[in-house]
Amino acid sequence: MIKEIAIFYIAVFSIYLLLSIFWRSKISQIAFIWFGPIPLEYEYLAEFKLRKFKYAFGWLLQFVYAISVVFLLASYFSWLQKETYFLVVTFALPIGFGMALLASIGFLLSYLKTALFGPNPYFEFVKEDDLDDET
Repeated sequence: MIKEIAIFYIAVFSIYLLLSIFWRSKISQIAFIWFGPIPLEYEYLAEFKLRKFKYAFGWLLQFVYAISVVFLLASYFSWLQKETYFLVVTFALPIGFGMALLASIGFLLSYLKTALFGPNPYFEFVKEDDLDDET
């Protein structure tokens, strides 16, 4: 069992390494889409946090839709409820739903705090050359 786990982690790390090296490919961009939005130049912090909330809430709605489809299929096909893959999916979807719900609530509270009480600075990208001059 230890050998299979080691092979799994080596395979996952190798795939991650390849995706990181070829980060401009479409496959890499799809694989890393869950990282969420990045700040735009001269975007206020509150606007960025609102975009993060919208992103997490979008994932929450996707999990609600997926759970609805899975249980609709289970209600029409009773044999499906005994399948191992179905049980794995019905175990994993509520976990994803919970994570998306917590992220949505957290980003919403963070947005409200920043919008109402501040500080609300804007993002300004710094070039690497400027960083070297300060040291």
